[in-house]
Amino acid sequence: MTILQLKYFQTVYQCLNMTRAANLLYVSQPSVSAVIQELEEEFQTKLFLRTKPLQPTQAGRQLALLVEPLLKNFDDIAHEMRQFGSQNTPLRIGVSVISQQLMQYMFGRDLDYQTDALDFLGFYGCDYLFQCIHDSRLDLAIVATADVKELQAFNYYNLAAFGVRFYTNKKNPLCSFSTLDPQQLQNTPLAAFTEYPMSKMEFGELMNTLLGNSYTDNVQFFSTDLRSIEQAIESGRVSCVLLEGLFASNPQIRAISLETNKRIHFSVIWRKDHFLQQEELEFIQEFEKKFQA
Repeated sequence: MTILQLKYFQTVYQCLNMTRAANLLYVSQPSVSAVIQELEEEFQTKLFLRTKPLQPTQAGRQLALLVEPLLKNFDDIAHEMRQFGSQNTPLRIGVSVISQQLMQYMFGRDLDYQTDALDFLGFYGCDYLFQCIHDSRLDLAIVATADVKELQAFNYYNLAAFGVRFYTNKKNPLCSFSTLDPQQLQNTPLAAFTEYPMSKMEFGELMNTLLGNSYTDNVQFFSTDLRSIEQAIESGRVSCVLLEGLFASNPQIRAISLETNKRIHFSVIWRKDHFLQQEELEFIQEFEKKFQA
C-alpha cells in the first residue's frame, strides 16, 4: 500500500466511476483499475461492487474514512514544504521531435512553455525520453507512439490521436484515388520521416505496425526534418506516409486516406510511483489545449 494507491482509491471513491477518476488523475483507466485490484488483493477484500455507478463495500467505506485524514495531512506537508521556494525543484520536461514538428506544421507555433516552475525543456527521440523518465532524469515527457501498449510501464495521459495519410505530389496518378490500400504503395518512391536516425529494418517495423506492410526497398531517403520531406514531396521526387493534418496550405501536395485503423497517439508520460504536482497538472492542461485548439 502506497500514498499514490490511496490517492487513486480516494478519487475512485469520490467519483464512483473508474473512467472519471482516471480523467481527474490524468492516467489511463486500466491504471486505475489495476491499483484498485492491487489494494483489494492486499486487503483480501472487495472495496467496490462493479455496478454502474460503482458501489463501495463496507470495507471500502471504512478505508475511505481512514484515508481522508491521512491524505489531508500528506497534502498539508507537501504544501508547507513547497513554501520554501528555494527548495522547490523546477520541472524537467522532454518532448519528442515528432511532437515538436507537428505543432509547428499543424498549428504554426512552437512547443514553448514559459514558467518559473520550468527548469528544462528538451527535444529528443521517444526511446531516449522513455529511458529518461524511467531513470528520473525527467519529470514529464510528451511522446508519440503507434501503440499505447508501449506506455504500460508508465503512467500516461493521452493528449491527442491522429490517423495516418499518404502525402504525394498532385501530379501522381495515385491522386485519382480517394482511399488507398497500402499495397498500392509497393512501387512508390518514399521518403521516411523519423525522429532520430534509424535503420531500414527499424523503419520497416514501424511501417508494418501502421500499415501491415514494410516498404523499405523503395525508401529513397530518411530525414529527421519535416521541412525537407515537404520539399521532396512538393518537387514530385517522393511521397511519404505521415500524420493527418500536415501540409494543408501547400497547393502541390495532396493527402490521401489509407486503409488502416492505426493512429498515432501523443501522450504525456511519467513514472508509475510519481503523483502529479500542481505545476505538472498545469503543464498537461496547457498542452492539451494546444493539441486540441
